[in-house]
Amino acid sequence: MKKALAFLLFLIAAGISWYCYTFGILHRGAPQSASPAALEKSVRVVPVKDQKSGLVFPLVGRVFASKSVEITPEVTARISKVHVSSAQAVKKGQLLIELDHGMEEAKLREETVRLDNQLRRLSMMQKLNSKGVVSLDSMEQLRAETEQQKAVVEARKAALEERKIYAPFSGVLSMHRLTPGELVKPGNVLLQLDDLSEVYVDFNIPERLMSQLVPGQKVTGTAEAWPNEKFNGVVREIDTHVKSDTLAIKIRVFFKNDNVRLLDGMMMEIELSLFGGRYAIIPLKSIWYQGDDRYVFILNKDGTVSRRRIVLGPVTGSFAAVLDGIRPGMQVVSEGIEKLSDGDRVRVLSDEKTLEELSDDVPLRKKNRTGDAVL
Repeated sequence: MKKALAFLLFLIAAGISWYCYTFGILHRGAPQSASPAALEKSVRVVPVKDQKSGLVFPLVGRVFASKSVEITPEVTARISKVHVSSAQAVKKGQLLIELDHGMEEAKLREETVRLDNQLRRLSMMQKLNSKGVVSLDSMEQLRAETEQQKAVVEARKAALEERKIYAPFSGVLSMHRLTPGELVKPGNVLLQLDDLSEVYVDFNIPERLMSQLVPGQKVTGTAEAWPNEKFNGVVREIDTHVKSDTLAIKIRVFFKNDNVRLLDGMMMEIELSLFGGRYAIIPLKSIWYQGDDRYVFILNKDGTVSRRRIVLGPVTGSFAAVLDGIRPGMQVVSEGIEKLSDGDRVRVLSDEKTLEELSDDVPLRKKNRTGDAVL
């Protein structure tokens, strides 16, 4: 009896010990739940603004003379005389180069003498015909031969003129090393003549900006050769074809060049002021870059953020216009985007900055081949 009672007490004690041990493990060892505040990430946000943007579009292009021609001979001959020097300004019709033309002059004199004889005979036959001495048919035949000889003389004169090279328009000649006696052939470039009183530059702009361009629009340009000088130009021509590979359209800007500061082949940069429109505007520092895509983080009403892909428009200073992806009235994260993921819960700092106060921190930008600012 005593043994049974002792065994029973042992079982009761063991049960109590097991219960106490298990209950303590479940309560003391359970992980503590993290507070919601510990999971939040601190950010600053700015509202997306809707404003009219007068934008400046940077473009780079090459200068071309308004008129430019390579002067080549039409015949194979030796140079007999060079009438101009290197880089000389010339007038339209001015004689530049004479090729050897002794043979052509001799042939012209010969054919001219024949024509003179024909004319004398024709004059005499006309007098005889009036007296009825010669027939009308004989006189008309001689008249036809005379007209044929006139054509031969004109051909000889043209052949002689081919040996003389004149300036087709007023301009400035290139440098040269032409020497009398040098044999030249058709296709050999003897001189280059450029009219630099006006120059033009071709630029490529995205087709989406076509609606903001009109012929006659004013632009301002600069050249590295003259860093402290501004050149005023005007958009005079807009191409009628869009390039299929770049979706860009060519515009032609003309510049007055009376002082001949701009030379053919120079590189020039212009600032094309666009008429602009109403855009959603955000600070550049709120943009997240991933490959060729651009994103922003939108603050939701429940305190979380959503990542949105955006399409950027033109850039002005420290702000960017957004063509698609967000709308005015939304709030985008302006600071703290580097630690965010889509759906994260955030805590907005109370000392948030205004859009204007964020204008000092501007990321680096590069230019694509069209000259457009790329972010």
